Amino acid sequence: MKSAVAIALAVFLAAGSAAAEEETQDQPEAPSTAGLGSLQRFSQVSLSLRSQWVPNAGYDPFAKTDYLAAWSFAGSRTFWVKDRLSLAVGLGIDLGASSSEARGQKTALGAHRFTVPIEARYHITPWLYAFGKVAPGPLFMTASIKDGSAGDQSLSDSGFVFAADASLGAAFLFTSRTNPERHPPRLWATGEWGYGWTTSRDWQFSPSDQDKVTGRVASTNLGEVAFRGTFFRLGAALSF
Repeated sequence: MKSAVAIALAVFLAAGSAAAEEETQDQPEAPSTAGLGSLQRFSQVSLSLRSQWVPNAGYDPFAKTDYLAAWSFAGSRTFWVKDRLSLAVGLGIDLGASSSEARGQKTALGAHRFTVPIEARYHITPWLYAFGKVAPGPLFMTASIKDGSAGDQSLSDSGFVFAADASLGAAFLFTSRTNPERHPPRLWATGEWGYGWTTSRDWQFSPSDQDKVTGRVASTNLGEVAFRGTFFRLGAALSF
């Protein structure tokens, strides 16, 4: 009798163990991020070209189209990682310029953003991550108007406004995906789309030489300007 009970108990335990093993095998495995290492936590520098649509009447005298092009330089460092998520903070600068003619006078404009990008990333694979970014900071604008008929005398204005960007994008790894425990230089292609916003500012042009500038140039009034509109940015980044 005892041997029969022991055999029955052994069969029951073996069946239970097999069922538990089968149930475990049926469950999908959670995605592993243990191997991302330096593919997720890194320092990064980037160079890209930004193009923004600026449908603003105050910008029209300084450009032949509604687009403002700028070179973008940025550096960032990952400081938080959890599973496939990470968060990075950095510094960025966009150097933009345009020129045109207004009322027969040559015009030139510079728009330079200094931002603190805060970027949340989701690492889809070791070679691809998506990101969302906000980048607040000041924008320094400078503008000039020259009248060739008055001996190239000019008016100028400059000042700061508050700026902020919000964007979504992705980065694709072109180079080695091996050795995640090390930090070799890696090259990424990046692209993003978003919206740029600034406060507005009235142009307040003053002559460079009050004694020589003509009344025609001195009386120029080009209204209010604000850099608000959608933008896209394409470039390359180096992580290490």
